Amino acid sequence: MGYKKLDNVDIQILTELYKDGTQNPYQLSTKIKKKNGNFMSHVAIGRRIKKLQGANILKIQGNINFSALKFEVALFFAGFKDYNFSLEFLEKYVNCPRIFFITKLTGEYQLLFGLIGKNLKDLSDFINSCFLSNSDSINKSSIVFSSESIKPVFNSANIFDRNSRNSNCLMKCNDCVSYQKELCKGCVFF
Repeated sequence: MGYKKLDNVDIQILTELYKDGTQNPYQLSTKIKKKNGNFMSHVAIGRRIKKLQGANILKIQGNINFSALKFEVALFFAGFKDYNFSLEFLEKYVNCPRIFFITKLTGEYQLLFGLIGKNLKDLSDFINSCFLSNSDSINKSSIVFSSESIKPVFNSANIFDRNSRNSNCLMKCNDCVSYQKELCKGCVFF
């Protein structure tokens, strides 16, 4: 069951969880007010949170500060020969542990990827040796390396979960020249 419209209570809950996602309904019950000015019960807040999660509006998760981990970030803009190629490329990389966001674009480029690496060389090797060499369907690309991440400070990335390594990129590290020359350690070591 989806939400038709967020009300004032939903907005208060989302605002408080944005500030600190570790707050439980009991803690929130001292901050969330109903229309009449009374504080909401922790039980009612818990129900609201479950409804927001069920409507796919809210997901509470642990996000990562890339700067604190000294990770480098790059934005990769990709233009494709046609729309179907962009969908195939997207399917290959949607589970890649080095990609922390993907968005579809309208205009000169069709997809934008947020990429992370341990350092600039690691990131550059991934882009040049794996990401770009794995597709002849890209006809235009542009890359921007980030000097500092301002907002958000914390990002969603599944880089530490072994299951995130089951990507569909189809690259076989042992067959990769960069891997053989030890220019890239492969995503398993990321």
